[in-house]
Amino acid sequence: MMKYLFSLYFSLLFSLNLRAQYVQEQPDSTSSNFPSFSIKYFPSHLVGHFPSHLFGAELMLNESLSLEGRYGRLIDRDVYDYDQTYYFNKSGFKSSLMLKLYMNKADLKKGAVASIFDSDGRDETFQPYLGVEFFYNQINHDRERTYKLSCGAACSYYSETVYGLTQNRWGGRLHLGFITPVAGPVFLDCSVGLGLMKWRVIADDRKPEDYEHQYGYNLEEDGGQSVIPAADLNIKVLFRIFR
Repeated sequence: MMKYLFSLYFSLLFSLNLRAQYVQEQPDSTSSNFPSFSIKYFPSHLVGHFPSHLFGAELMLNESLSLEGRYGRLIDRDVYDYDQTYYFNKSGFKSSLMLKLYMNKADLKKGAVASIFDSDGRDETFQPYLGVEFFYNQINHDRERTYKLSCGAACSYYSETVYGLTQNRWGGRLHLGFITPVAGPVFLDCSVGLGLMKWRVIADDRKPEDYEHQYGYNLEEDGGQSVIPAADLNIKVLFRIFR
């Protein structure tokens, strides 16, 4: 996993270097350069326990409101050592809709983060926003366990069983983010989101129902539902289609 984190880190540094060169070379850069319609790729979702190729699109509804949609398929890749036993044959999707409100007042664009991405002091090249996101993710994978099963009075046996699990995750998050130009039609869009999600895990019919004991890690699969915090870090490479 560390190699993916390092790749993401150096890609971000390279983007920021290009962005700094772009701003220096474009003295007349203004907020009119920001896209009215764009497509996006989310390299930040290549890391994590359930990596995915995630794509999105954003449409400006007016000068300050926009709607962003995203969809992606999971990558079947082992991230942790125990994935080969508990999380293999990964599949599924991630999806969401986000309503974004761009902050147009100059005083909201100042501060520590804005100074990093707007080192020449021109606020027009840094556009912060607030977002409300609603998401639904479905994550499928297989799991292998050893079970102790009964075969009658004073009789038991052990069985290694492979069965499937489906995780359904849905909820909402509030995002704080920004968009800033990198070079030409390429922009960088980053946000941090916090919220809540409902989480339900369902096992398929290959999992034994009546067993004396199950062995291995105590991981989620009881079929119940729970509400837990939901955090999300997004780094998006944005390609402007229309201004």
